[in-house]
Amino acid sequence: VLFISFMFLSLAILQLANEQAGCPQDPETGAYENCGNTVYGMQPSSMLALMAIIGGLATSIFMPYAGAVVDYSDRRLGFGKVM
Repeated sequence: VLFISFMFLSLAILQLANEQAGCPQDPETGAYENCGNTVYGMQPSSMLALMAIIGGLATSIFMPYAGAVVDYSDRRLGFGKVM
């Protein structure tokens, strides 16, 4: 389920980034052409890679704390239900 939602959201994010950068759209296929314009200092095609990096870093920082809560807390069941 998570992978399917990421597929749809990634398409929307790429489309919004290309529109924000002002990249031209092919009228026949509807695909955006790669242009040299940037959004927030990077190309629109790099947005998904940036999202993956931020998500990976956030996960790697948060997981040890989540594991400590599960190991040393009396609220294991409640934490497991939420996560």
